[in-house]
Amino acid sequence: MLRNLAITTDFSEASREAFGAAGDLARKFESRLIVVHTTRSPPIFSPWQLPASEVKSASTTSEALCDLEALAKHATEFTGVRYEILLLEEAGAEKVCEEIEKRGAELLLIATHGQSGAQQFRLGSFTAKMLRFSRIPSLIFKSTRIPAGGSKHSFRPERILVPCDFSRRSMAVVESAKSWARAFDGSLRLLHVVESGLKCDDAVVPSPSVSVAEHYENQKVETSGKLREIVSKKLSDLRSETSVRFGDPGVEIANDAAESGTSLIVMSSQGLAIRDRLAGSSVAEQTIQRAPCPLLLMPLTL
Repeated sequence: MLRNLAITTDFSEASREAFGAAGDLARKFESRLIVVHTTRSPPIFSPWQLPASEVKSASTTSEALCDLEALAKHATEFTGVRYEILLLEEAGAEKVCEEIEKRGAELLLIATHGQSGAQQFRLGSFTAKMLRFSRIPSLIFKSTRIPAGGSKHSFRPERILVPCDFSRRSMAVVESAKSWARAFDGSLRLLHVVESGLKCDDAVVPSPSVSVAEHYENQKVETSGKLREIVSKKLSDLRSETSVRFGDPGVEIANDAAESGTSLIVMSSQGLAIRDRLAGSSVAEQTIQRAPCPLLLMPLTL
């Protein structure tokens, strides 16, 4: 399923959030792991997100190379994993993405610092730029503080949530999510969010004879039927369920994930492109900010 994985690090503890998952996936699929660091570039986490003491700045390329080799060699999360290190000098996000793709990476694992609100993920940050430029799926983790002597759970995405707006792109994401569910003997939960307000999917405002409550109930019945049809046609061999919610998609996806015990959200990266920034925060960006679990972003080139 995954022959080559790539993971980024800036030597901070926060950037190690994805190490455990990288090791778990590499061992499961017998993948090669590419451990990537770029020198003298903006840190993976923005300055206001991390104390200066947590970000190590190597003064020379040789020091950075030694540090990267030592990190990969001694990381207990990588025990039994085939790995190689990749040190890029003064490389921006686009260059990093190009280099890992040249080396055959099929999945990028990356951490974003686990603060609340807008500080957690900004479109101007190095992490966000990586996600915008990446043409391979990106698995995103938030940094969490682990008590002394504690340990993180292994990465087993057994309950997978897939937001679905019935577009061709979201249906392609459903197909990708199926392979993850099969690989981990997991279940899929299809979610459609009807946006707040009186507009429905076909932009028709309910007639005066129909109350707002009746309108939303009709929307729920219609949408539930569409989701069940997808399940019967495409997911009959998997444990599957559906959900319909009302409100802001970015908020409701995260709420549904928290309430249903989701262990992985799989969705499109639509809205992270530079041209989309003028429209404000995308559903993808809002979900990254609020997601209570790892999130797998599928590229628009899918």
